[in-house]
Amino acid sequence: RDTGHHADGGVRARYHRALELAWYALESMGRSASLSAGRIQLGGCRGALCRTLCPLHRHRHWRFSASAGGYVRPVRTQDDCGALAQRWHLPLGANTDSIGLLTRSAQDAAIVFECLNERLNPASPSGRPSGDLARLSVGIPKYYFLDDLTTDMQTVFEQNLNRIKAAGAKLKSTVIPHVDGRERYFPMAMSANLLAWLGEENFLHYREKIDPIIRVRIEAGLSIKAHDYLALARERQQHIKDVHAVFDKVDVLISPTTQGPSRRVAELGDLNVAMQAAMGMTRNTQPANYFDWCAVTLPMGISKEGLPLGLQLNARGYDEARLLQVAMAVEALFDPPTQPKPFRGLSLR
Repeated sequence: RDTGHHADGGVRARYHRALELAWYALESMGRSASLSAGRIQLGGCRGALCRTLCPLHRHRHWRFSASAGGYVRPVRTQDDCGALAQRWHLPLGANTDSIGLLTRSAQDAAIVFECLNERLNPASPSGRPSGDLARLSVGIPKYYFLDDLTTDMQTVFEQNLNRIKAAGAKLKSTVIPHVDGRERYFPMAMSANLLAWLGEENFLHYREKIDPIIRVRIEAGLSIKAHDYLALARERQQHIKDVHAVFDKVDVLISPTTQGPSRRVAELGDLNVAMQAAMGMTRNTQPANYFDWCAVTLPMGISKEGLPLGLQLNARGYDEARLLQVAMAVEALFDPPTQPKPFRGLSLR
């Protein structure tokens, strides 16, 4: 269907067929075993389900992902408040996390999103919103997001801002109020939600078998007081209302995805270093969860050591279709990203 809009006329049809198969499997499991289906959505859709039902997954074109944080990935779309629902999905934070897509390009993400959205939200407006950069107002956060950037990240980010400006976009310095609220909310909310899902008895019984970093975060939930958690939840709702006006002034926000490049695996053997890395990588991505925004992460270059650097675009919740069109236009300005060799199978690119 509608293959004329895409460079590869067969891609959309293959996505539709693969998604139909995946949808049928999820519907079948959801009717009979909602808990099992939920686990598959969180873990299996990044593995067994898509490997079995979606041949394209073998070529690393797309997969489902779920996270209340964020990572520098090929292309990451984050639906914290948007069209892709939480059905079959066990999030780390029930009020802040939902399903996102992991793809090789923004175009792939747009195709998969459109296919899913047609099925999940048949009443949604048809057609593609404009992603014309010449008509775009881009907000650059004045505080927080650009703090403590590494030299490589600062340099590459500024180079790509110049490309976006040259394409006609209007850049505006933008103040995001209450962005540090996520630092108070997430340590408490994620711990409480994880412990509520696992159950205190189960957690204590299997505690030593849980990854040490995750275990420490869950253990914090044992001492959380209900009135403290509810107070932060009320504060978050007020912050969401206060920040809503930001997107009355700009179309999207742009920032580095993280303050620096990805960490090498060898550096994460120390638990304290690993915990610091886990907390640091969500500094710029968790505001989208906290404020109910949607987000896209794009590769925008590499550091001097050859490690990937990511660019993040944020938009108002439920504006995913337009955000993905903007992401495609921005992606076209960048140098082709360096892609690792597939672990198995063949690449279609």
